[in-house]
Amino acid sequence: MAANTGVVNGSDMLLYVTVATVLTPIAHITNQSFDSSMATKDRSSKDTGSFVVKRKGKITSSISFEGLCCYNSYSYNELYALHIAGTEITVKYGGHKDSTRDGVQEQVGDKYFTCTGIISALKRQDNNDEDSTISGTIEFTAQPVVTTVAA
Repeated sequence: MAANTGVVNGSDMLLYVTVATVLTPIAHITNQSFDSSMATKDRSSKDTGSFVVKRKGKITSSISFEGLCCYNSYSYNELYALHIAGTEITVKYGGHKDSTRDGVQEQVGDKYFTCTGIISALKRQDNNDEDSTISGTIEFTAQPVVTTVAA
């Protein structure tokens, strides 16, 4: 099949963590974001006049996520163990290949991100008479790699 085209539906995007060499989706994620920013260096001098001159600095990237906490899938307890151990994890941010899910499946030619990182923040919220939720941030320890799905 050819690569998907058109607008990406956020419901089709999943966040995976590598568990024993197997990509495992974090269960019941409701939203996630991939963030990247660059610090800049001010290179202004008397010679540059009134315009501020900027140069490239360090780049940081992270993934933030929120979801429903669950008992029987890869969720808060498993992520907490990785968090407190400071374990470097490998993650995939991309489409899914599960033919039993609704939505558009990942196809040959589609692109996704993989990276290593550590869980720098993790929260569980348990309100009265509401679904329990989790949220967290994975800060990258290396540059993310954009990969194309192969046949």
